[in-house]
Amino acid sequence: MVFIDGDLLIPPGHIAEHLRHLAPGTVTNSYVACLSEEITQGINEDAVMSGKFMSLAPPSELAKLTSIYRKAWLYQLIRHPSRPRCKGGDLGVMRSDYERLNGFDENFRAWGGEDDDFGFRLRGANIRLKFILKWSRSYHMWHPPAVSRPQKLRDGENEKYLYRPVRLTRCMNGLAKRTLQDLTIRLCGVATDAAAMERGLSAHFKWPQLSRGGFADVEVLPYPGEGHFTGIADARLLLITDRSCSVPARILKSANIVLSPGGDIGREGQIRLRTEDQAGLAEALGWRPTTSGQTLRRAA
Repeated sequence: MVFIDGDLLIPPGHIAEHLRHLAPGTVTNSYVACLSEEITQGINEDAVMSGKFMSLAPPSELAKLTSIYRKAWLYQLIRHPSRPRCKGGDLGVMRSDYERLNGFDENFRAWGGEDDDFGFRLRGANIRLKFILKWSRSYHMWHPPAVSRPQKLRDGENEKYLYRPVRLTRCMNGLAKRTLQDLTIRLCGVATDAAAMERGLSAHFKWPQLSRGGFADVEVLPYPGEGHFTGIADARLLLITDRSCSVPARILKSANIVLSPGGDIGREGQIRLRTEDQAGLAEALGWRPTTSGQTLRRAA
């Protein structure tokens, strides 16, 4: 599948280049040369059908694309952990990989963020990003900014959600509308109080699930108990069954989410919730009340 923004012009053979480089585990990415308002106003059907629009891109825009391609090649050569960033608007992906990520996250509203989030989740799934700017590019026609686009991106409606503390590779509100019961959970420790652990987990998840091995949406470390987080999961949840216990800093600092009887255990920047807070935990993992008809319990 190839996603092309509606304000782009593409040259002959552009889709063919996406398909030539596309493969399972590889997403193809191109980017745009921006056309000015004056140039855009002068483009008619003849300019599109003849391909004349390709000669109208300013040299500075073509130089920009050359720079993006070279940087992307270098980042991949050195195996940079977070670069190159996925560019939205001109993207090719195998259907199987798209379904693996559950598509675009529909929690995004208004302008921006969903493409960046998709790119972050591609990286989480170890799907390779390949820029095809050496072979083809698209051309962006000028238009007034979207009404919902903020003057500063950091002030945007989606910015907080884009940089949320926990990001599931397979989002909850995408092609499929997932709930807590649909998530894959791995237990990565042995609880001192197994009964209390099972009560805490069964209130949220389908239990039991993966005991070891395999990538999971959430891995759970019970405390008091024995074990450690493996990191082979999108979210690390520390389940504290004894409110009076003292949790070692080395265990506490590794968790994204801390569930405890009082919801008051944890460090700054962590999501701290009461054990029975279904709605809080679901929202922390990307669920939204509009996602499904599921009714969730919220702790007082």
